Amino acid sequence: MRREIQQSQESLRALAARLGVNPKTVAKWRGRRSTQDARKGPKRPVSTVLNLAAEAFDRRLPPTLRFTIDDCFRGLKKAIPHLSRPRFTDA
Repeated sequence: MRREIQQSQESLRALAARLGVNPKTVAKWRGRRSTQDARKGPKRPVSTVLNLAAEAFDRRLPPTLRFTIDDCFRGLKKAIPHLSRPRFTDA
């Protein structure tokens, strides 16, 4: 249907009526270059998960400095606003 919308020479209203869709939908698909769905979410996703090196560092840091993980999290949260509290399981 999307390809048909893009290739048709009919008016927006006529094509929308024939296909049973809203004229705004026809206008939207005529303006697109592709028939694929547009990407949802941020254009440049940012990970909020620690990478392996940061996680390993975070596991060793509290015993070395005698801070709890919560103390470290509160301190780092100011510098890294998107940081989330790590959840560790005993391995």
